[in-house]
Amino acid sequence: MTEVDGVQVSPTNLELMTEEEASAVHQTYKQLLDQLDYPVTVYSVQSRLNLFPYAEYMKDRFSIHRGLWEDYLKYCSEAENRAIYDTDHYILTPVKTEQSALGFLNGNNEEDGLQAEAERRINQITEALNTSNLSTNPLTETQLESLENRYTGEHGYRYIETEDGYRRFLTITEYPSQLELGWPLDLLRIDGKIDVIQHIEPRDGGETRSRLNRVKERLNAEINSRISGGFVNTNKLESKLASTEEMLDSLAQHNQRPFDHSVTLSIHGQNREDCDQTFQKLRSRLKMMGLQASEPVLRIDHTAKTCRPDHPKPFDETYLLLSDSAAAGFPFATRTNDQASGIIYGEDQFDGTPILQDRFQWHAPHLARFG
Repeated sequence: MTEVDGVQVSPTNLELMTEEEASAVHQTYKQLLDQLDYPVTVYSVQSRLNLFPYAEYMKDRFSIHRGLWEDYLKYCSEAENRAIYDTDHYILTPVKTEQSALGFLNGNNEEDGLQAEAERRINQITEALNTSNLSTNPLTETQLESLENRYTGEHGYRYIETEDGYRRFLTITEYPSQLELGWPLDLLRIDGKIDVIQHIEPRDGGETRSRLNRVKERLNAEINSRISGGFVNTNKLESKLASTEEMLDSLAQHNQRPFDHSVTLSIHGQNREDCDQTFQKLRSRLKMMGLQASEPVLRIDHTAKTCRPDHPKPFDETYLLLSDSAAAGFPFATRTNDQASGIIYGEDQFDGTPILQDRFQWHAPHLARFG
């Protein structure tokens, strides 16, 4: 028996932060990951932004100036045609029967045990992220159901057909030596509809060190064998050896934790042509960022299932990352339109989302616009 629970995370704005402030956000997320004794899945999912409710809201306010409202409605329509997307972020965790020891220790039944363990995890995530820069809200049943249906459909070669279009998938297979904080944001800002799903599961430190030592011995043996055989080009092997030794040093100092980490990218389009265009844009962006990815052409159905919250096991192929690198995948920095009403004052220079503000709801409705 498995129960899935989670939180929705309201994003912050990394671009407006100083280097010290951004580092503090990185540390907050790293500390959360270091506390985990259970797997989590971090969803960053995009949906089409509907601007017409905001235009309708202003209709009564422009009742005297009908022409002004019609011009504003036209502006909203032009912005709508550019396919602007809003991004929602979630952290989910699956609680299995064998993991709910807390409830059984208290003499509760299976269902109570699951709920008690889920509550413990959600409280831990909430306390870690409810800082001055981030905030969380409990996941609703509607949001969970939407995530489950999002990747459900008829699968074929390269595509799955869902209720609202087509999806293709990519999985990250190799990372650059250094990952910048918030690197998923560059993927979410391309012109198209992209979901980023990160599976993160803590690993045992002692077992990881043993495996890394075996890898180190094997790399040393292969390097020595190549050199003795007259091969001088061992740069790639030596680079892997240096990375392995660096991981071992970090684990020995107990300032990093190891994680199984995998990233799945879901590309959505209303038809196959739109889906393919966004797919190629994403491919180009990944190449520019130094990230390598592969398309699971023959495993589309399995990949789609691993994106769903109700799937008990994440993708089979995971990669070893330490805390700093796993926390660099911090995605909670997209602009969000969480106001029920407002006027569009312009567009964000980084991702093109409209800047919506309702000065009538402010205690001091003053505004200055530059540029």
